[in-house]
Amino acid sequence: MTERSDRLFKEYIKKTFNFDVPNIFIISLLHEVGHAEIIKDITFKQFKKDRRAKNVLIERLEAISKDDPAYDVVFSEYFDLSVEKVATQWAVNYYKENKRRCDDFYFTFEDALRAEYKRINLK
Repeated sequence: MTERSDRLFKEYIKKTFNFDVPNIFIISLLHEVGHAEIIKDITFKQFKKDRRAKNVLIERLEAISKDDPAYDVVFSEYFDLSVEKVATQWAVNYYKENKRRCDDFYFTFEDALRAEYKRINLK
């Protein structure tokens, strides 16, 4: 995600779920896991409806300048699509219930990533 989308995602989560995101990486990762966890509960009809809505949002984004304040509004509407919202709710709930496990995972991952960057001389 970009800084802009990270900011918008954090704002959406705060507003929608009254949750301050402690780590955007973990919440974003959990959001994607949430998709896998909830997919069995989503009907094909709902998936098609959300796919159409997503396509409309993409067309709207392509039609406006990234400098236009409306761009952020339309971008944020994406988060409110039902399959996105449910995945985010799953992520927030999982983090709340497993905060220490999530934080430990992130620090282990971050250490491994830094070691790999060092190994390949990437700064």
